[in-house]
Amino acid sequence: MQDPIEEIRTRLTIEEVVQPYVSLKKAGRNFKACCPFHKEKTPSFVVSPEKQLAYCFGCHKGGDMFKFIQEAEGVDFRGALEILADKANVELKAGPGPRVSKDEKDTYVDLQKELSDFYSKNLYSKDGKKVLEYIKDRGVTDESIKEWGIGFAKDSFEAGYKHLLSKNFHKSDAVKTGVLISKDTSGDKVYDRFRLRLIFPIFDDMGRVVGFGGRALKKGDEPKYLNSPDSPVYNKSKVLYGLNLAKEHIKSEDLAVVVEGYMDVISSYQSGIKNVVASSGTALTDGQLKLLKRFTKNIAFCFDTDAAGRDALNRAIESAQPLDLNLKIVLIPGYKDPDECCKDDPSKWRDAIENAKYYLDFYLENSEYDVSDLEQSKAFCDMYLGLLSGVKHPLEQETYLNKLASKVSVPA
Repeated sequence: MQDPIEEIRTRLTIEEVVQPYVSLKKAGRNFKACCPFHKEKTPSFVVSPEKQLAYCFGCHKGGDMFKFIQEAEGVDFRGALEILADKANVELKAGPGPRVSKDEKDTYVDLQKELSDFYSKNLYSKDGKKVLEYIKDRGVTDESIKEWGIGFAKDSFEAGYKHLLSKNFHKSDAVKTGVLISKDTSGDKVYDRFRLRLIFPIFDDMGRVVGFGGRALKKGDEPKYLNSPDSPVYNKSKVLYGLNLAKEHIKSEDLAVVVEGYMDVISSYQSGIKNVVASSGTALTDGQLKLLKRFTKNIAFCFDTDAAGRDALNRAIESAQPLDLNLKIVLIPGYKDPDECCKDDPSKWRDAIENAKYYLDFYLENSEYDVSDLEQSKAFCDMYLGLLSGVKHPLEQETYLNKLASKVSVPA
């Protein structure tokens, strides 16, 4: 069996790999472009088909196709290998766990892309008229609907299933992705998971449809948001909504803003603030934070101010502290979420991000504890000392220990 690295090199050229990231122009034997790794007006990024290298003479980043993908996507060598193997249609040796071939994964992705297109067409059909009015009333433009693939699942147990069958997809594959649910253990009887819901396709960081989020349209339908289950192509703990579009903006801004919901991301993006992703209603995980760290070490959280939002923030901070990230908290007084703020005044959302508080200062200054009361002061100290125990640098620990001591009026 041919070595996968060499097989990738025989199937791909450096210019094919680089082309999606920059606009290449022929320059003698080589190609030139403005560097994808830093801002410049005069092109200093050179791609050599002869040497199969891509290198910037300005910032000195680049190398062969594997090194280029490592730099461009913020991944390690294994990550670059997986991305290029996928592009070159090369099978990699399976790791631990059930083996899922590349062809199977491609089928699951293609199936969900087909269903996503079906939902998009539904939104502009006669049945979707009121739903389209609803989403436009929420301030979403036709351009955003198209860019984010927003769609509509009709009130039917089999509309999606029948459509997939008409496109020669198999029932068993649709069940494995979670878009169909089995009524029995044999899997013979199935029905559509998403019915009478506004549909948000969930893309992985490479822009492939790997799952769906569906918002209930009928009052009383629970849950309000229904998401695809984990599948061979979708692990919700390793996917962030919007990262496929936000990653380049996160790199250029050197900041990732993490919000809770789909509409928070879409409204922010529509307002011109594009370095935003969502945890999609789940607790932010270690895997999601490591994914963001590929693009920046600066993370700002903006979660709802209710009890659930505060709990989500606390868990996010706890997960993020060991990863040596620079953490901030975004406050938007007077608004329940970024979506509402963007619709009222996008400049306030931009200002809120620019004025985000360092997380240790945020917890000091926005405490709900009354430190004049002994019991509440003790509880506050316990909470904050727990936070400080996750701080790695002793100087930072000592600085904020002194701030805590000053707040509760006791010696450090």
